[in-house]
Amino acid sequence: QGQALPYSASAGPLATEGPVESCYAHSPAGALLASIQIPAHFDLTGADDEMKVVLAQFAPGTGRDLFVRRLQQLLAAAPPGQPGSAPNQVAAFKFVSYTAAAAVVATVYRSHDGRLAVSDVTVVWQDGDWKLAVQADGTAQPPLAAVSTIAGFTEFRGA
Repeated sequence: QGQALPYSASAGPLATEGPVESCYAHSPAGALLASIQIPAHFDLTGADDEMKVVLAQFAPGTGRDLFVRRLQQLLAAAPPGQPGSAPNQVAAFKFVSYTAAAAVVATVYRSHDGRLAVSDVTVVWQDGDWKLAVQADGTAQPPLAAVSTIAGFTEFRGA
């Protein structure tokens, strides 16, 4: 869908089943890649596959339950859709925190017009893989906040 996503032959994702890309290493690199790949696959997949991504890669809990209910309502109200439009490109990242059980990654995105925005994404280690942790209010991640520079972040560069 026009968005370049980071990948590692050792950190993941190492398995693909439809819209679900999984098998991330239980490491900081695996957590980083999951924190970028999982939201991107949800955003970039068509409406028919969004629920597959949520059920496979969003950590179970009350936040995910609320997210699923909202998504079901949206899907019921809309005709089968196309993948999301014009995604923001991942520009940079930094770890806010990391443990073997959970990681918070601040990810900077660059829009097509060059604007920068950052959001924290939390992933948790569950059932042998990293899963997106949905917030208690049912949102997948905090809203994007504008930033003027990627100073203090590690820049992503294409190969």
